Amino acid sequence: MVTAAGVPLLQKMALQILTMFPSTYCCESAFSTMNMVKNAYRSTYTNEHLHQCLRLALTPFKPKFKQLVAQRRCHLSH
Repeated sequence: MVTAAGVPLLQKMALQILTMFPSTYCCESAFSTMNMVKNAYRSTYTNEHLHQCLRLALTPFKPKFKQLVAQRRCHLSH
Protein backbone atom coordinates (compact mmCIF):
# COMPACT_ATOMS: atom_id res chain seq x y z
CA MET A 1 0.00 0.00 0.00
CA VAL A 2 1.39 3.41 -1.00
CA THR A 3 0.95 6.23 1.45
CA ALA A 4 0.24 9.83 0.48
CA ALA A 5 3.88 10.69 1.20
CA GLY A 6 5.06 8.13 -1.40
CA VAL A 7 2.87 9.39 -4.26
CA PRO A 8 5.26 12.17 -5.45
CA LEU A 9 8.11 9.65 -5.55
CA LEU A 10 5.95 7.21 -7.50
CA GLN A 11 4.96 9.97 -9.94
CA LYS A 12 8.61 10.93 -10.43
CA MET A 13 9.62 7.31 -11.09
CA ALA A 14 6.74 6.80 -13.54
CA LEU A 15 7.68 9.97 -15.43
CA GLN A 16 11.32 8.88 -15.71
CA ILE A 17 10.36 5.42 -16.99
CA LEU A 18 7.79 6.70 -19.49
CA THR A 19 10.16 9.30 -20.97
CA MET A 20 13.06 6.86 -21.28
CA PHE A 21 11.95 5.29 -24.58
CA PRO A 22 11.35 8.45 -26.65
CA SER A 23 14.71 9.84 -25.54
CA THR A 24 16.55 6.64 -26.52
CA TYR A 25 14.78 6.74 -29.91
CA CYS A 26 16.11 10.26 -30.52
CA CYS A 27 19.60 9.18 -29.50
CA GLU A 28 19.54 6.10 -31.74
CA SER A 29 18.19 8.16 -34.61
CA ALA A 30 21.02 10.67 -34.20
CA PHE A 31 23.66 7.91 -34.22
CA SER A 32 22.14 6.37 -37.35
CA THR A 33 22.12 9.73 -39.08
CA MET A 34 25.71 10.39 -38.03
CA ASN A 35 26.78 7.04 -39.51
CA MET A 36 25.13 7.95 -42.82
CA VAL A 37 26.66 11.44 -42.87
CA LYS A 38 30.15 10.41 -41.80
CA ASN A 39 30.84 7.48 -44.09
CA ALA A 40 34.07 6.37 -45.79
CA TYR A 41 33.75 9.09 -48.44
CA ARG A 42 33.29 11.84 -45.88
CA SER A 43 35.67 10.66 -43.18
CA THR A 44 37.69 13.88 -43.26
CA TYR A 45 34.87 16.05 -41.91
CA THR A 46 35.86 18.20 -38.98
CA ASN A 47 33.74 18.17 -35.84
CA GLU A 48 32.18 21.49 -36.90
CA HIS A 49 31.19 20.14 -40.32
CA LEU A 50 29.72 17.01 -38.77
CA HIS A 51 27.84 19.12 -36.22
CA GLN A 52 26.28 21.29 -38.92
CA CYS A 53 25.33 18.28 -41.08
CA LEU A 54 23.67 16.59 -38.12
CA ARG A 55 21.78 19.77 -37.24
CA LEU A 56 20.41 19.94 -40.77
CA ALA A 57 19.57 16.24 -40.89
CA LEU A 58 17.86 16.06 -37.50
CA THR A 59 15.89 19.30 -37.43
CA PRO A 60 12.12 19.04 -37.84
CA PHE A 61 12.10 22.44 -39.60
CA LYS A 62 10.66 22.38 -43.12
CA PRO A 63 11.35 25.50 -45.24
CA LYS A 64 8.48 27.11 -47.15
CA PHE A 65 10.12 26.93 -50.55
CA LYS A 66 7.26 28.48 -52.51
CA GLN A 67 7.23 31.51 -50.21
CA LEU A 68 11.02 31.86 -50.41
CA VAL A 69 10.99 31.65 -54.21
CA ALA A 70 8.16 34.18 -54.44
CA GLN A 71 10.23 36.70 -52.44
CA ARG A 72 13.24 36.42 -54.75
CA ARG A 73 13.62 38.77 -57.69
CA CYS A 74 15.53 37.96 -60.80
CA HIS A 75 18.52 40.26 -61.32
CA LEU A 76 19.61 40.20 -64.93
CA SER A 77 23.04 41.58 -65.69
CA HIS A 78 22.33 42.12 -69.40
